[in-house]
Amino acid sequence: MSRTCKLGVLAALALAAVPASASCPFLGGQKGSQPDLGTGVDRALRSYDDSYYSGSGADFSRETYEALQADITAVFTDSQDFWPADFGNYAPLMIRLAWHCNGNYRQSDGRGGCDGGRIRFNPERSWADNTNLDKALTLLQPIKLKYGDAVSWGDLITLTGNEAIRSMGGPVLGFCAGRLDDASGFDSLELGPSPEQEAVAPCAVNGTCEFPLGTSTVGLIYVNPEGPLGVPDPAGSAADIRDVFGRMGMNDSETVALIGGGHAFGKFHGACATGPGPDPTDAPEAPWPGTCGDPDSPTFGRAENTFTSGFEGQWTVEPLVWDNAYFKDLLEYDWVMTESPADQVQWFPVLKEGATETEDEIPDIIMLTSDIALLYDEEYLALVELFASDLSYLDTAFAAAWYKLTSRDMGQFQRCVGTDVAPPQDFQLPLPEAPADLPDTDGAKSAIMSILSSDPSYPALFVTLAWQCASTYRSTDFLGGCNGARIRFSPERDWAGNQGLDQ
Repeated sequence: MSRTCKLGVLAALALAAVPASASCPFLGGQKGSQPDLGTGVDRALRSYDDSYYSGSGADFSRETYEALQADITAVFTDSQDFWPADFGNYAPLMIRLAWHCNGNYRQSDGRGGCDGGRIRFNPERSWADNTNLDKALTLLQPIKLKYGDAVSWGDLITLTGNEAIRSMGGPVLGFCAGRLDDASGFDSLELGPSPEQEAVAPCAVNGTCEFPLGTSTVGLIYVNPEGPLGVPDPAGSAADIRDVFGRMGMNDSETVALIGGGHAFGKFHGACATGPGPDPTDAPEAPWPGTCGDPDSPTFGRAENTFTSGFEGQWTVEPLVWDNAYFKDLLEYDWVMTESPADQVQWFPVLKEGATETEDEIPDIIMLTSDIALLYDEEYLALVELFASDLSYLDTAFAAAWYKLTSRDMGQFQRCVGTDVAPPQDFQLPLPEAPADLPDTDGAKSAIMSILSSDPSYPALFVTLAWQCASTYRSTDFLGGCNGARIRFSPERDWAGNQGLDQ
C-alpha cells in the first residue's frame, strides 16, 4: 500500500475531527498557527465514496453559476477602505489568489492545488508568497456566506480567478468545478515548512530544494523572483524556472504563456524596507498589517504604502487590460538592474542602441529577474518572440495553460462538474469512448480460468498483476489506478516491482 493510502487509512481510524472555529468563516478549523490534525480523514475517505458530492450542498446549476459570476464581478470594482484596490480594481489580486491556491500542485505525489481550499490554513496561509492574500479572502467572504455550501472555497477562489481574467479581456477556456473544502491544512503539511515536509523531502538550503518538492524555495510558489538564492542571475533563473515548472507538469510553452499572461495584470508592492509585518503564524487574527508610511495616515500599510513582495512597480502600462505588451516590452528595451524601496533587485527599461523613440517615451514599468530570465534561454526567447508577434497564439496558449494550472489537481476529466467544463484535455488523461458493443465478459472469464488452471504459479502472478495495476491510485490528485491499464506502458511497466508482469 502506498504511503498516501496508509496515511489516509490510519488517519481515518485514529483521528477524530475537531469542531471548526466559528470566529471567521474562511478560517474554520484554524487554531492560531497550528493546523487541525483531525481533518486528514476527509480526503482519503471521500475519494472512495461513490456519492462524492452527496450531502455536500454543492449547487453546480447554470442559474447558480451565472449568479456567482455576477456577484464576483461586482466585487472587483467595489474598493474597500480596509484594503484599497490597485487602480480601483481587485481583479489582478484575485488572479494572484487563484494562481497561488492552485499553483503549488506538484507531480511527484499529487499534493497541492486548490481542491480543499487549504490556502486558508497554515502552512500555506503563512507562506511569504501568500502575503496579503488574506485580504483577498476577506473580500470574497460575503459571497461565500451568501451561497454557503452551494460553492466551496476552492471553487469560489478558482472561479474568481477566471472571472478576473475574463473581466479584463483575457481568454478563459472553461471551469472545472467540483472541489470540496478541507477543514484544515493537514494535507498541505508535506508542502512545508513543517516536520512532515522535513521527514519526507528535506531541503538543507532553502532556495535549492529539489524533487519531490514542487518549488525551489519552501514558502514560494515557484522560484525566487529575485534570482537563485536572491542573486540576480537571469540565466540561472531560467534554469530554475524550467526545473520548477516541470515539477508541476508544465512544458516551455505553458510556462512562458503563464508567466507573461499572468504578468499582463496588476503590480507588485514594496513601498519600504521594513516589510509587511507579522505573518499569520505570529499574528493569526490580524496578519501582515503593514509597516510602511505615516502611522497616522489612513493608508498606513496599505494602498501606496503596501508591502507584499518587496518589489515596487508594474509590468505593463495598462495593468487592467489583457494584451501581449509584456512580451513586446521585454524585447523592445534593454534592462538595467536597480533596487526597490525595499532594497530588492528589479530591472527598469532603457533604450536599445539605435532606437528611434526618446527617453520620455520609455514606459514606467519594471521587470524582475525571473522575467528577464526569459531572454537568456533560447527556447524561452523564441516563445517570447512568438507571443509578442501573435496575440491570438498567446490567447490560445494562455487559456489552455491556465485551465491546466487550475484543474490539474482535480484528476481525470470525469471529475469535473458544472456547466462550463472545457473539453477533455491531454493532461486529464481522457479515456476513449465506451464501445457500442461491449465485450463478452463470460467468454473472457472462461479464457482467464483456462489460463489460470494451466500452471499453478499463475493465480499468484495474476493477483500481483492486478495489485500492481490498481495500487498506483493516489487520493491527492486522483491519478493512478488500473483504469486505463497504463501498466502496459512506460514508465509503469519499467518499474522494478513490475518486472516480468508484461509476460
